[in-house]
Amino acid sequence: MNTTSTRLEEKLELLRPAMQEAAEKLWSSPNVRKIYPLYLEQMHMVVRSGVSLMRTAALAASKLSESCAFRRTLVDYLDKHIEEEKGHDQWLMDDYEATGGRKEYLISKIPSCQVASMVGAQYYWIIHHHPVMIMGHIAALEINHPPAGFSKRLAKLTGFPSKAFSAIARHEVLDLKHKIEILDLIDQLNLETREEVAVGVSGLHTLQSGVSVLSAIRSRSKKNPLIAERVFNLPWGIHKVKNSS
Repeated sequence: MNTTSTRLEEKLELLRPAMQEAAEKLWSSPNVRKIYPLYLEQMHMVVRSGVSLMRTAALAASKLSESCAFRRTLVDYLDKHIEEEKGHDQWLMDDYEATGGRKEYLISKIPSCQVASMVGAQYYWIIHHHPVMIMGHIAALEINHPPAGFSKRLAKLTGFPSKAFSAIARHEVLDLKHKIEILDLIDQLNLETREEVAVGVSGLHTLQSGVSVLSAIRSRSKKNPLIAERVFNLPWGIHKVKNSS
């Protein structure tokens, strides 16, 4: 079937091998117990942006010209999905705490450059190009949901209690429904070619950023924890922050 959503899935499929390779390297690491809290840190940074990002997109979409045939459909979807996504960042904070982490530390961390690239690009495109681009970002996240049983697999690998995997366990189920909903909606929008291309660019960027996020987690897990806390991965290299003591 040749539809807007199937064409988007075909585009996103191009980065599936890279995502799978990055994920396999991450979860097959002998440092997996150390990696999982680092993973939660990064996922919290991504997920906590979701509601505010969609609010920004909904506001921008509401200001589109009335000649935009899908304006109301897009706003209605975003308003609904905002309500569905509320509190998901709290699940990750609870999971992080169950691994022995502190919520205060999680909230105070400067978001990584990899996450800022993933999410920040969406803000730019929403405001300076077209709010429909957020659909590529959402689709990329919902389509690449954790497979059934993944939370139990990680619990076994890491040795953390099952309560440390509530977010993953919930998304194993929720994202199946969300994936169907967003792909159906993308078809309902009847996008013009230019808009369809923009959605594809957005989705591919999110997946490419996701590969970078997973690779950065793996890299950080190999560092001395005392050093790693003072290192920021910047686009132009590694900058070590001097100890203020």
